Amino acid sequence: MKPKRPITPSSSPTLSSVLHDLDEDGHSLENASSNNKPPTKLSDGMEPTSFPSLAQYQAGVDAISEELRLEKELNLQPGAHSFLLSHQTPPKKGTVLIFHGFCSGAWAFADIADELHGRGYNVYALRMPGHGFLDDSGKSDSSHLPQPKDYLQFEELAEKGYQQAKAMGLPIRVLGQSGGGTVAVNLVRRHPDIEQAVLFAPFLGINRTDARILFTAVEKMDKLFGNYPGQALHKITVDVYEGVDPETFGNGEVSRHRTASLGNVYALHRFARSQAQHSRDITVPIQVLSSALDDTSGLYGIRELYEGASANGQAAWVHFTEDEGIPHSMAHIRDVQDKQKVKTVTDIAINFFETSDTHHSPAAP
Repeated sequence: MKPKRPITPSSSPTLSSVLHDLDEDGHSLENASSNNKPPTKLSDGMEPTSFPSLAQYQAGVDAISEELRLEKELNLQPGAHSFLLSHQTPPKKGTVLIFHGFCSGAWAFADIADELHGRGYNVYALRMPGHGFLDDSGKSDSSHLPQPKDYLQFEELAEKGYQQAKAMGLPIRVLGQSGGGTVAVNLVRRHPDIEQAVLFAPFLGINRTDARILFTAVEKMDKLFGNYPGQALHKITVDVYEGVDPETFGNGEVSRHRTASLGNVYALHRFARSQAQHSRDITVPIQVLSSALDDTSGLYGIRELYEGASANGQAAWVHFTEDEGIPHSMAHIRDVQDKQKVKTVTDIAINFFETSDTHHSPAAP
């Protein structure tokens, strides 16, 4: 039964390479999703009606593998590389596409990827646009992150991952965290054939009110002056992980971007607001997880997503309380540092993929 409002749920191998509503602050994207009735979803345990040949499946796997081989030549942080965990024969459960958070890396999903793979899924985790680079001295290089004028790079990544997974001929599910959740929302908006999506603390607008007001004003000026005001934000450096314990950065290894430009954040926010404002396009079943401890992803955007997708009866929302102690990063032991908390989040995601059972929390945020 569809809930009326959001309501708190009271040794995997290591991969070696592995911002309330503002009506005017969104920006519509082209490529809006189709209004056609979505394809029928697979029932639990049912094989696809059209299963790929081994040759088709292997060609899809090989194409991704070749792209991963080329990516290895880039000077990237440890664990920043995209990765694919596949099976020798086409798995009937299909492929889970994973999109990591802003300034983080694919390493954050290594554990849950191993578990999903062990349960019979292919897992393809993609490196977010411009992420993971090192400079010649081995320091984090955030200069490749999308600038305001390049915010549609996030949609391009979503589409690339979808088409690569589709080439394997299997059902597709999606998992995204924070900025990766934004990308996942974009994908399910435009592709109703996707089976399901799990969204960990999806970034659908920045949490800070002052930043929201600034970004709304800048976007209005961008429309008048051709993106020049937004580009000006690119000259301002911000500490993305302000207040985070340095030990969670991997004992000295550089494995994410500690700083970025305010323009980089604005680019993601601009893209995110459009996704939330078009959430009524979504017909794919989604499970959303958010937290009272999250000072990054604004609840106003998550609420907008939930209410829009609920219009089609497809949304479920778990909101963790402060006492439950689930942080924005949600499911990586290096950040959460509590195995039981990681298990709580991971179990909700995997149970949704495996059984389609949804989880809701008893108190609206």
